[in-house]
Amino acid sequence: FPGEKVELDVLAANSDDTSRKLKATVALADYDDKCVDERSASLVAPAKATGKVSFDLSQKRLGYYRAEVRLLDEQGSEIGHGRWAYAVIPRPPGKADVKFGLCMERENLDVDVPMANALGFGSVRLHNNMLWANTEKDKGKFDWSWEEAAVRAVHEAGLEPLAIIDTFPSWAWDSRKDQPKDIDAWSNMVREMVGTWKSQVHDWEIINEPVAHYLQEVYSPLLQAAYKAAKEAGIRPILGVQLGEAVFLAKNREGYAHLCEIVTQVQLGVVKK
Repeated sequence: FPGEKVELDVLAANSDDTSRKLKATVALADYDDKCVDERSASLVAPAKATGKVSFDLSQKRLGYYRAEVRLLDEQGSEIGHGRWAYAVIPRPPGKADVKFGLCMERENLDVDVPMANALGFGSVRLHNNMLWANTEKDKGKFDWSWEEAAVRAVHEAGLEPLAIIDTFPSWAWDSRKDQPKDIDAWSNMVREMVGTWKSQVHDWEIINEPVAHYLQEVYSPLLQAAYKAAKEAGIRPILGVQLGEAVFLAKNREGYAHLCEIVTQVQLGVVKK
């Protein structure tokens, strides 16, 4: 938070029999890659030991910062370097807001869930969690153990999850044609998944960054089938569609309007004509 101390420790391990007098430099850049601070300090690494020097990188201005660290020897030659990033964010409101959320990897739940609470987030996007390839490895046999841990952790923390239905098991995907083998199998999975978790998961996203993985003619039927299956599972679908290119979005904005309540755009790159 603004004004809180941010300290960066630079360590140098010395395997020599004599001590080394080194120099550590730090260049701090903001989001626009503009240098906002530069520091340097001597670092003495005792023989067969580790030396340390600390830099105070506290900032009052909100934003993203990147520290480029260099370690120089007695002659001024670089013998090591590293990069460290952090952000200065507003203090959270007194009450968590579900409109204020973050994307969370299931591998980091033990760290990210408490952090989300501490920072005032009210919701999380569960990335790489509701994966069909894991839940129905054998056709007709569903196993929800993969999803259960993440959903339980998020709910116990009082956070609202946004789940992403994604991936295909090998038996359901035609790798030669690069498309699903059976759209009905996809529909059945969505019906089972949404029906199983509807008391705990109210918001759903259909495939992460579809433009990066599917042609338009492949994704559109998947979205249509998912919307219908979710309604059949007994909920009013609140489906999010994440599109990665302006062209893809422009062509399909109207076509997707009746199939979802949320459309987001992620600009993955710039195409110059």
